[in-house]
Amino acid sequence: MKKSIFILSLIGLVAISCSGPKGMYKKATSSSCELSQGVYSLPSIASLQVQSNHVNYTMKAEELASLNNEEREQTLIANALKGSNADVLVAPYISVVKDAEGKMVSMSVVGYPATIKGLRSATVNDSYLIAPSTKTFSAPQSEVVHNMTISDVEYLGKVTISLKESDLLNVNEKQAKQIAQERLLIQNKADLFFAPQYAMTYQDGKLSSFVMTAFPARYTNYRTATKDEIVKLQPKSKPIVVYQTMTTDIKPVADRIQITYDKLTTTKENEIKAFARESVLKKYNADLILNEQMYFNYSNNVITSVVVCGTPAIYTNFRPMTENDVIDDAIILKAEAAEEEAGPTSILDTFKNLFKKK
Repeated sequence: MKKSIFILSLIGLVAISCSGPKGMYKKATSSSCELSQGVYSLPSIASLQVQSNHVNYTMKAEELASLNNEEREQTLIANALKGSNADVLVAPYISVVKDAEGKMVSMSVVGYPATIKGLRSATVNDSYLIAPSTKTFSAPQSEVVHNMTISDVEYLGKVTISLKESDLLNVNEKQAKQIAQERLLIQNKADLFFAPQYAMTYQDGKLSSFVMTAFPARYTNYRTATKDEIVKLQPKSKPIVVYQTMTTDIKPVADRIQITYDKLTTTKENEIKAFARESVLKKYNADLILNEQMYFNYSNNVITSVVVCGTPAIYTNFRPMTENDVIDDAIILKAEAAEEEAGPTSILDTFKNLFKKK
């Protein structure tokens, strides 16, 4: 095409040059632009009305003998649609029956017939409606996604499983745990269990007893998740247990103290602080020192003694934290600092460590 245009242009140029006045030079330019296949179409959205009852269609092996697997599925779906006077088969499930030798006897499809009630071009706001297709059929097919399903977990109470000596013959600890866990689930008709604890004894290097305690549980109350549950509770695919965040009051157990410690076994400031603090807590059987301050005495730039000041106190009246509780910002900052230092651990674990008895 381009070559032809060039030749024609050259001929035109010669003709003009010969017919014009002598000595006059004229030049003409020409260009061409070929259209590529650069036009795209938007997806079309079909409005569906899905029947509430599914259709079941079966074909015998001899009816499908000359077809490959994809053609068989297409034929099944097409026949199911024809029999239900529908346009699309929603959520099709295809199953095959085979004989003892593994040869196909029949093939069936189960699905929900649907009719197309309208077609329109998709808009930007329809992007969530366009699910990626995992399989292409020449017969009409609709992609189906379901809402997030969540469940509650019903706890059945703490139980104990003891293995007999006959269960432990030629069994190691790992195998014994597996046996105990399976029996716990079966005996309690449970789906899962939490907080397992194991106790075992050995005799002549072999397991002689094995006891497991745990909290079995079942999934219950399956339902469609609400937006509030997703945003506020963040459901997990694997069940977890989150311990209550506890709050507590603080009670002084002595007046303000001022104690000097001079029998030091180290010269490092952080180790001296830890020694002095633990000494005070042990002396008063306390959990913390309110308004703690430490002063150091030096000799030749070496710490020779430390003075601890503050008010020893204990945690009291532990209770679950509520929305009405006012949390001490200093405790939260201390918890965040401890979490950052320890790495990516739960803030609840950090709180628990802060409240743990020294």
